[in-house]
Amino acid sequence: MKQLFVDFFLEEEGVTAVEYALLASAAAGAVTGIASGFYTDLGTFFDGITLSGDSSGSGSGGSQLP
Repeated sequence: MKQLFVDFFLEEEGVTAVEYALLASAAAGAVTGIASGFYTDLGTFFDGITLSGDSSGSGSGGSQLP
């Protein structure tokens, strides 16, 4: 049994599951950080939009019915 663990930890061929897990967690962290900043900027953008409810049509280019 001891030899099995020694062979497992000395194995250097291919990528191990631990390395895949580390890579996946790093990618998830990067995506989370980028998405967080993006959604913050997106929220700030939409917070700056005001809807006045003015139906005079001035400057909107649309036609009004009489």
